[in-house]
Amino acid sequence: MWPRLLRAKALIEGLEVMLESGRATPNAWDKLEQAEELCTVFTDESKEQKVLYELQYRAEHLRNAFTLKETRQCAGGEREIGHTPFERWSVDYNPAPLGSGIPFGQQQSNFNNLLLQLLAKIRQDKAVDRCQRHPPGVQEEVEKGTPLMLACLKEDLTNILSELEDFVSVMPQGSSSRATSIEDWAGYDWGRQMASDLDMVALFDGDATIAGLELLGVRLQGALKSKFKMETMQTGKYGLLLKLLVGKLEVEMDVIPAIADPRGGHWILDSSTSEVLHNHPTAVAEEVQHKIASTEGWADLVVLTKFWNKCHAVKCDDGKKRAPFSSLHLEATLLGLPGPLPERLDEAFLLALQFIRGHAIESPFPAAWTGRLVADYFKKDKKRKNNVNGLLKRQSDILESLISDPIAGEDQQMWKKVLGKLDWLPEITEQ
Repeated sequence: MWPRLLRAKALIEGLEVMLESGRATPNAWDKLEQAEELCTVFTDESKEQKVLYELQYRAEHLRNAFTLKETRQCAGGEREIGHTPFERWSVDYNPAPLGSGIPFGQQQSNFNNLLLQLLAKIRQDKAVDRCQRHPPGVQEEVEKGTPLMLACLKEDLTNILSELEDFVSVMPQGSSSRATSIEDWAGYDWGRQMASDLDMVALFDGDATIAGLELLGVRLQGALKSKFKMETMQTGKYGLLLKLLVGKLEVEMDVIPAIADPRGGHWILDSSTSEVLHNHPTAVAEEVQHKIASTEGWADLVVLTKFWNKCHAVKCDDGKKRAPFSSLHLEATLLGLPGPLPERLDEAFLLALQFIRGHAIESPFPAAWTGRLVADYFKKDKKRKNNVNGLLKRQSDILESLISDPIAGEDQQMWKKVLGKLDWLPEITEQ
């Protein structure tokens, strides 16, 4: 087993170096397929499993990166796996030369096409792994749509925590489990500011009291400290904040101790206020999945607005600057956005920001689903609320200009006012 894994590791490391340097080699796909084939094994040995899971994740990241790199050149490109926003949203082309016999000219360099290219990078649908190369528990999660890394970490946590008394299960939660996250958990592509956290709930039977949850947190910390591979572990507001190394990537993961509620959901402890709160992530996920199924393109807008949200900061009552909204608040607000959505992504994006401005103080979920009403923090922070309202008004004005004025639509300085520094712009707009 080890010689096989070492050969896969050497291939993957070579491909990662090539990707970082920007150099392309003709046989890169062949090498990746060789590495994936070497990882098509099953083992019950725990050390081999950890190395195997890490290599499988790194190989999947490479496949996504290579696929995206190949399709950035043309907004109308198709690919076998991954997210294909160009099938849903309109693409703008310059007129083809007369007599050329081709239906479209070159893709226009405008804001609508920029949003499409950005969306292809930050939202990647995780297709079912057709090779069936993972252990049964991981494979089952992947087939449900769980990203590979979450599935592997859930399996590792389950194996450790199943030895504890009253253990029920480990449940991924948060936007990563709902397919509405920016697919960059370690900040590998976009930097730490854009990184999405991983959230895991460790469910147990027991008494949903402050004392019971405090004791559960101590038990969970002891089990993970002795057996789970990680760089650091800290106590957070709701549970444990772990920093993990996955290959070269530093990934943050919250592990939240919880007492299962037989009626649905679970109880957690807010250690900062000593309050027992009720969450029901399954009910939230069902609402989101219903919206995704009923309103085509809605999840694209959610991911895009989350990226926009992380590009901006506003001053709050305590004098600190923060992103305008929490990610869950943003996603919950957009559940009310009516469909069908426009055919153009820039128009849909403007519609989303205008809708958020008019409905940001609403909380569509009951408090029993999210611990507290998702808009409470926002309504209580007067300075934040006023500054966000002004920001959304300015952003709407800029977007209206980008959409209605062809000259403004090609102005990269205007783009930066919406999406920040645009360090990635030369790569995305390269033809």
